[in-house]
Amino acid sequence: MTRGAVAAGQKPALVAVAQAPVWGLGRTIALEHPEIWGGLIDVDPGDAARSPRALRDELRAATDDDQVALRDGTRLVARLARLDPGSFRAPALAGEGVYVVTGGLGALGLRAAEWLAAHGARFVVLAGRRAAPNEAAQAAIAAWVRGSYG
Repeated sequence: MTRGAVAAGQKPALVAVAQAPVWGLGRTIALEHPEIWGGLIDVDPGDAARSPRALRDELRAATDDDQVALRDGTRLVARLARLDPGSFRAPALAGEGVYVVTGGLGALGLRAAEWLAAHGARFVVLAGRRAAPNEAAQAAIAAWVRGSYG
């Protein structure tokens, strides 16, 4: 159980940064040791009076949901939903922000970095587990960087 460790709901509040790693650890345990997994419940950070009852009700609930956030008396769980492609809006990029692309030396990473540069990112870091595979690839990446950032 955490309090405010995840952003959830229509108006997500600031995350309790010290508690957020518990969710990452919990998700890892769920994948690596499902035999001991129980679940994660994040109670409303702004409603301490209702939290004990809401927590009790959630623990008694007969559901398969193992990651639950309780906000404003509402039980929230992650669900996939179909997105209308026309409703997608690219995020606004901060010109002075630094954007890190993991897997940045692969084909998808380079495309993501290209997209970031085309949409106003001035500083893009390409990170990968290995160096570019050969000198030709290194030269192509260097040319891309020069072409994108002049």
